Amino acid sequence: MNKRIHYYSRLTTPADKALIAPDHVVPAPEECYVYSPLGSAYKLQSYTEGYGKNTSLVTIFMIWNTMMGTSILSIPWGIKQAGFTTGMCVIILMGLLTLYCC
Repeated sequence: MNKRIHYYSRLTTPADKALIAPDHVVPAPEECYVYSPLGSAYKLQSYTEGYGKNTSLVTIFMIWNTMMGTSILSIPWGIKQAGFTTGMCVIILMGLLTLYCC
């Protein structure tokens, strides 16, 4: 979000305040908290721009994991809704389409 705000602030002259985010939208670094599902909040010690970024390989595996997890959960439901024969035909058709496109 910080990069987006910097980008928007470069779209206009510094004198034009139309695209500058107000202070209540983007908190200062010392006011950033991480909230846990258990109801507690942890204050971030400090952070810098670019700190903790993932490498390209890690990003690829994270996207792969998300896509495979979604597929594993949705394919059985889709086959149940479409019927076994139609579901298998759709999977084969999508596989051939993916093979052709990729």
